Amino acid sequence: MRVLITFGATRESIDPVRYITNFSSGKTGAQLADYLSENHQVDCLHGIGAELPKKKIYKQSFESFNDLDQKIHQELRQNHYDAIIHLAAVSDYSVDQVFTNENKSMNRDQKINSNDNITIELKKNHKIISLLREYSVNKEILVFGFKLTTKARKEEEILAVNKLYQSSKANFIIHNDLSSIDQNKHLFSVYKKNQEVFNGTTKKQLYEFISKELK
Repeated sequence: MRVLITFGATRESIDPVRYITNFSSGKTGAQLADYLSENHQVDCLHGIGAELPKKKIYKQSFESFNDLDQKIHQELRQNHYDAIIHLAAVSDYSVDQVFTNENKSMNRDQKINSNDNITIELKKNHKIISLLREYSVNKEILVFGFKLTTKARKEEEILAVNKLYQSSKANFIIHNDLSSIDQNKHLFSVYKKNQEVFNGTTKKQLYEFISKELK
């Protein structure tokens, strides 16, 4: 099978030297790409600065939300992928305008004066995962989505997963909670059509589950 994996963080620029991002390292995606490449053709879209696969795999970097959106669209439109594993930590917001003390909109191509107080106005981004099948030439593409929560109760986890499923119709949604991830454990739950179908405690178990589903 041919598989596209996205991983790492987007960066939303404030000015030429500053940006808003998140803590995603891309490590899980890079390791998964190496694991799956043993039996599948794997292509990667990765955030700038993300950890990269160690094996010889096609890789292309992305920076902003818009950059990632365009590159996913291009890859899915120009190539026949059997599955996409959308692990990228995508920003929910992009920078719309930056205002100075005097409430004047700044030229984003110019560096902000560090002595100034500024106000940043954000705009909501659409959900890329909801458009993957629309983008893809293969309308039967297998979609794996990921949902991260923070200290969520079980009912909150289920609501978050259901919301993502309703908007994306992903084949599988893998849920993690930040409080259950550290160097020694990587707890996760897999949902299929709103039903919990698998639980695991390590990244290896996650990689094995995904590999088994790529038939």
